[in-house]
Amino acid sequence: MNTLLILLAGGGLAFLVWFGRWVGKTMAYAFCNATVSARESKIISGARLAELVDAPEFKAILPDLEERGLGVRTAADGGIDWMETERTIHESLCREFSEILEIVPGEVRPVVRRLVGYREMINLKIIVTGLHEGARRDEIISRLVPCPTETQQRFELLASAQSVEGLLEFLKGSEYHGVLAGAIEDYRKLGLRALIS
Repeated sequence: MNTLLILLAGGGLAFLVWFGRWVGKTMAYAFCNATVSARESKIISGARLAELVDAPEFKAILPDLEERGLGVRTAADGGIDWMETERTIHESLCREFSEILEIVPGEVRPVVRRLVGYREMINLKIIVTGLHEGARRDEIISRLVPCPTETQQRFELLASAQSVEGLLEFLKGSEYHGVLAGAIEDYRKLGLRALIS
């Protein structure tokens, strides 16, 4: 009788542990899905995007940008500061990606991180292009876009390389080192397109 009670208690405890883990995992996905759905509701539909592209004036787009919290920045002369507006949109997108990365359940986080990591590639291409052109470090840094998967300081460090070959030293141990090292001979022969294509 005691053995039966112990087995029932053990089985009940095992079931409760399994159920608790299942609920925890399910809730993480449900919360993530709800957050992504809320973000999707702010996305401009394809039809609306086509209308905005065909708009005769930029002013027709302003209400849609304002509604999504992507306000247009004005310059001192009262016109639109395009560079600052673009930066604001990039920063907003980066914040949203960061928020989504924080709530994505652990086992799928690396996959999602990889998907939004394309901004790392954009910044690496900007750095490589700047180094190739001989641009100053601060000029390269001003071109960088916000990235949710890597810090701005890391990109600033990479931008301080003196050449594309010097960039290899900074990238040692990263996934990009092998790719760049493998293409460096082609870069010497063909130029920049060997690295950024």
